[in-house]
Amino acid sequence: MNINAIFAGKKFISSTKTEVKDLKNQIVAEMDNVPSVLVYQIRRNLLKTESQGRSVIAKCLKKATNIFLNEEVDGVTCTEYVKLVHTVTGLPLKSVYKNVLQLVKEIDSLPSDITEEVPKGAHMLEDVNNLRDGNIYWIPKGRILSVIAPGNNPLVHRSWLEALAAGYKILLRPSQKDPFTPYRLIKSLLMAGLSEDMVAFLPGTHNIVNAIVDAGDFSLVFGNKATIDRYNNLKNMILRGPGYSRLYWDDSATLSYEKCAQIIYNSVIDDGGAKCTNISGIIYDSANKYHMEAAIERIAKVDYCGWLDEQGELPLFPTSVAVKFVDYIKQLTSSKLVDSDLFQLNHAIIDLGNGISSIKPIVFRISDFTKEFFDYELPFPTCWVYELKNKINVNLLKNTLLLKLLSTDKNLVYNCMIEPTIKKVITNHDSFDLIKGNKPHDGFLLQRLFFAKSII
Repeated sequence: MNINAIFAGKKFISSTKTEVKDLKNQIVAEMDNVPSVLVYQIRRNLLKTESQGRSVIAKCLKKATNIFLNEEVDGVTCTEYVKLVHTVTGLPLKSVYKNVLQLVKEIDSLPSDITEEVPKGAHMLEDVNNLRDGNIYWIPKGRILSVIAPGNNPLVHRSWLEALAAGYKILLRPSQKDPFTPYRLIKSLLMAGLSEDMVAFLPGTHNIVNAIVDAGDFSLVFGNKATIDRYNNLKNMILRGPGYSRLYWDDSATLSYEKCAQIIYNSVIDDGGAKCTNISGIIYDSANKYHMEAAIERIAKVDYCGWLDEQGELPLFPTSVAVKFVDYIKQLTSSKLVDSDLFQLNHAIIDLGNGISSIKPIVFRISDFTKEFFDYELPFPTCWVYELKNKINVNLLKNTLLLKLLSTDKNLVYNCMIEPTIKKVITNHDSFDLIKGNKPHDGFLLQRLFFAKSII
């Protein structure tokens, strides 16, 4: 499979290619390498034309979802694409497919979703014909959004598609781990009638990242803590880093113990533990100790994994990477583990042959907090648990993308809601599936890209 650069203008012929290999070290695709100098020319070309209207983009989005799911794109079916993502990233096959279906569903609703983000009393300005004296309009602060895309899950691509639906032009560098999803999305959009002047797909080495970032009026950057720290002080950056998501379970919870245990299980295991919303830390009241132990035991028993295994729950890695992850946890927790945890770590790796391994879920108990535990997150089912013998201090829940509360304590919920470093709070667990989509995920993206402006 060839993954070519996509942008308007003269056809690009890459002098070098990046090989994309699956976990068995087999070449499954070759990807263009765009040089940094070309990025600035592409930006200038994008600025020469007006954006397509939002109503036109909306029609393209709707048509593209059908193409993405049901048609061959560059000779690749959706089923083949899903298998490529699985075999290259190691994400569980059923997780990839589930998130692809969710992505398509959310793309279809994007045109209506973005209108919900417009401040009350304001309007999006489509063209000169709907300009009215006395109105307040929501106006874009720029024209181009640069994207340094991740490869941890297909669903993360909803974010830049939201900006596209709102009229922004997109300049995207794909992850070398999963270039397939943005490539298929952009190809599907172009087949659906989106103008080439609206989007550029620019694969390349890490050497072009700074050029991509510089080329946008705003930049949406996904990455690990080191990446976030590197760009944190630059203006017009929208950073999406590790989630450090957590769960707190106190003795006021009215859900059954079985329901609480299922929520904990799903929070750790779902999607191979690779999402930023997977739980990486659990704090529980000592009153729940017995039931917490039972929940941990259930999680630790999960071992469903395999190459192209439709029932697999656990992600796959090169064996050398799996060993590094387990060794890191051993070093991190060397002074804070009980004997059973040491046994668990020594038997955590599942060797599948061909240089591929998985890792059994690793849950370890900690006796106190250090920064390493606050910043703990790895791309498979693993978390620390901490037994709380006193009243919860909200400081233990800070710096969290998603916080699940198994609690009916309204004061606690209130304090978590007003804490700015806690980005999302989940209390109604029965409806969690219903709150996906257009709910703030580290805030609304468009609140960074637009501002309110009046005409008097």
